[in-house]
Amino acid sequence: MVHFDHGFYWLRPRTTFAGNEERELIMTAQTTMLEKIKAKINASDGIDQGKKSQFGKRIDKVTANKLNILCLSQSAGTKKATLSALFPGMPIEAENRNIVPCTMNHLTVWDCPTWQSDEQISTSLLAELGALMDERDENDEPLIDLVLLLADGSKNQSYAGFQMLCDHLISLRDKDAADQMVIGINYADHQQSINDNPLMAAVGSRDASLWPQPVHTIIQKSVALRHGIQSEAVEFEAGESFTTPTNLLDLLRAMFVALPTEKGLVMLNQSVAFPANYWSYNTRLSDHLVAIENAFFDYIWDKSFDGCRLDGKLGAFVGDNGEELGEILQTAVCQYLAVR
Repeated sequence: MVHFDHGFYWLRPRTTFAGNEERELIMTAQTTMLEKIKAKINASDGIDQGKKSQFGKRIDKVTANKLNILCLSQSAGTKKATLSALFPGMPIEAENRNIVPCTMNHLTVWDCPTWQSDEQISTSLLAELGALMDERDENDEPLIDLVLLLADGSKNQSYAGFQMLCDHLISLRDKDAADQMVIGINYADHQQSINDNPLMAAVGSRDASLWPQPVHTIIQKSVALRHGIQSEAVEFEAGESFTTPTNLLDLLRAMFVALPTEKGLVMLNQSVAFPANYWSYNTRLSDHLVAIENAFFDYIWDKSFDGCRLDGKLGAFVGDNGEELGEILQTAVCQYLAVR
């Protein structure tokens, strides 16, 4: 059993896709964000009974959903650091030889072995990856909802190799879900090496990375030109030495908006505990929060747009019911992210 300040967990292995062992994080006595929201809506005197029923049905639809994210990276350290920062407590392995599904409350991250270069990729891994991308869920939709490609911005990793990784994944992707892809470049190890070296601290900068600058723009444009796909690309810093990651909320928001909202909310409906000010090193913190809050409100209040804000107040444009719902949702999102 693993103990965290916010509850008790244990790991339960089970055999799933392609005979792999799935590592599932089982949670006990936990209340998820959506459960808290539903309880507050039902207890509110400011929301009509009919609206409470409508909102409850929309929330129940989310809680019945499952989210599957495929994660690939050229660096095992980058992959583990990023996923551990996004989903604290998820049992991510640093090295694995096969695709390993890790599950936490309806969220499954399919952890692919480190992708180095075309010479080092085994035929069996390619076959396993192709089979996974061909999998369909119970609704005959692609099993994989989101592809997360993580590049290591700290080393002289081959840009051509990463482009090849993008090309291969896109060739396997269902055309209806091709846009549901996010590219992240983690500069944490590079920045840490600068911080630890007085000489590099004096003359070094992010531009000292051997990746072309800005990497995210180059990759984003390349994917758009080669495949016609408008992927989101984000630069960030997250690692074991970073108690407060930099720009990580940008990555979380990019993943959220790349998904249908009812799937994106599954990603936020996890029983995890972020430290206070965990997301404070983000250049557009309020913008990210507004994007998430608006999408959340538009989903719960069906057929609304941009959060129905009035004078900045979430939901206020549609009256008292909307304003009350907006306050509940804003509070819940801020509490989940530990943002004041």
